Formats: sequence, structure tokens, C-alpha cells
Amino acid sequence: LRDVVATTDPNKITEEVDKYDNFESTIDEERGTLQKRRIQLLDDCKTEMSSITAKVAPKMQEINACLEKYKEFPEEINSVRDQLKNKKAQVLTDAKDQLQLGLSNDAVIEVDKILRTCEHAKDEEETKQPYEELVNYRKTMKDAFGEKMLSGAQEFKDPGRLMQLISDSAQYGESIESERGKVQDALKSVLDDAIKEMDGLSSSEDFGAMTAARKKYAAYPDGEPRRTPD
Repeated sequence: LRDVVATTDPNKITEEVDKYDNFESTIDEERGTLQKRRIQLLDDCKTEMSSITAKVAPKMQEINACLEKYKEFPEEINSVRDQLKNKKAQVLTDAKDQLQLGLSNDAVIEVDKILRTCEHAKDEEETKQPYEELVNYRKTMKDAFGEKMLSGAQEFKDPGRLMQLISDSAQYGESIESERGKVQDALKSVLDDAIKEMDGLSSSEDFGAMTAARKKYAAYPDGEPRRTPD
């Protein structure tokens, strides 16, 4: 019996104590030590499970690890075990609801936030498909905006619109870097053309052309390199 004191399995303790039940009082001390050890193991289990259940948003990995750790523990812990299982079901329901709502959200920043929040549940049976659907939806959003950027890079001659595209692309991060680069190249080309035209008018006596140039480039963004004909 003394060899069993170090075990972490309360079932093993019960088995060993029952084995020597007919020894009566001759092993009371050892039996008492083991019974205290068993109670300690059950209490530790209840404390760990209860602490996870009490969390607002525990991660699935933490819940699953705890349930696995104590899956063979006796029915004395069924109450707290059931509470943790109910917490798991609640967490999965909340994650599934968030993922489904994300499919109607047109802000990629919010979609990314939902994906990060629910990533811990992406491999669970209840949430695996909704998670994959939102990942695909996010990709569709990125692809659509990438096409918009490529179209703008070819068609826009207004630096303000090009700069707005670059600004809007920030929410997509590096996933749209290639398309962003083409818009940046288009912006540089538009500004270079403007500077070239104004440089050409700097010594001109064509006041009509100079007036038209001032008007044409007056709305260009502040801070961009430009010159105004004298």
C-alpha cells in the first residue's frame, strides 16, 4: 500500500485498498494515508476543472487537455466534469455564431479578428466547416480588392484615388503586397508626369497653359513632390 501513495490515479488507490479490505485494523494507517491521497487527487481535479469552467473564454486546447487528463477519474467528479463539458459546448456555440456572423461582415479587419478569436476551435467538429468557410470568404474579399487595385493602377490618373487605394489596402497586410506595389508605381508615374509638365512650363510665356496647369494640379495631395509654374 505504501508504494501506491505516489500514484495520480484514484482508481488505482481504490483497487489497492479494496484488495486488502479483509486485513481490517492491521493496515489502518496505510489505508488512511491512501484514502487521504485519493481525496486530494479528486479535490485537485475538481479545482482544475472548476477554474477552467469559470473562465469567460477558455481555449479549446485547455478544455480538451483537462477532460483528457481526468477522463478515467471516478464518478465522484462527474458534476464538475459535466460542467466543463457544458462550458465546452457553450464555447463552441459562441465560436460558431461568430464565424457565421463574419460571413456577412464586409470589413476585413473584423473578419480577421473573428478568425483570430476562433482559431483555437478550428479543428473541432462543430466549428471546422464554419471556420473554413470564413477563411474562404476572407480570401474572396482579398482577391476582389486585389482586382480593384490592379484596375485602379491601370485606369486612375488622380493621385488622390490612388493614394486612397493604398491606404485601404493596409487592412490586408502583406497578402496584397504585389497589387499594392503596382498602385504605388502608378502613383509615382502620375506624379512624375505632373512634375515633368510643370517643369516644362516653368520658363513658358504661355499664361493660358500655366493657368490651366495650376488649376489641374491644385488638388494634388499635400506633401507630394510638385512644382507650380512661376
